[in-house]
Amino acid sequence: MIGADLSVGERIGQLLDHLGLLEAHVAACRPEDWEGFVSRHPDRVASLTLVCPHTMDTTPLRPVAARLAVIMGDQGPSVARLRQSLATIPDATVITLRDYVARTEFGERVRRSCSCPWGWPLRNGSPCLRR
Repeated sequence: MIGADLSVGERIGQLLDHLGLLEAHVAACRPEDWEGFVSRHPDRVASLTLVCPHTMDTTPLRPVAARLAVIMGDQGPSVARLRQSLATIPDATVITLRDYVARTEFGERVRRSCSCPWGWPLRNGSPCLRR
């Protein structure tokens, strides 16, 4: 059973085990959504697509760099920082959306109201998955 005290990365690993999958294609934005799983199980990541990330620690990305795609806008406060980080992992594929600024508040609204099986909090703060 998946407990509310497990990290997102542990939950993804358990979900793949439950489904009998050796690896999966992963898409995410926020580091807490992908970092734990990628750090612990890089061999289970068939590909990783980061959609408009605002921050990026490249250390856990190095083992999956050849299978990494980053989609980002060309405008906004995080662009220079992301480009600097991405320069350290040249095997990654970078897709730049011209005249696009990624907005954090939209992602936060979606995340707070999510009722998906990843254990993200619902609006009232209770986890989607319970013991």
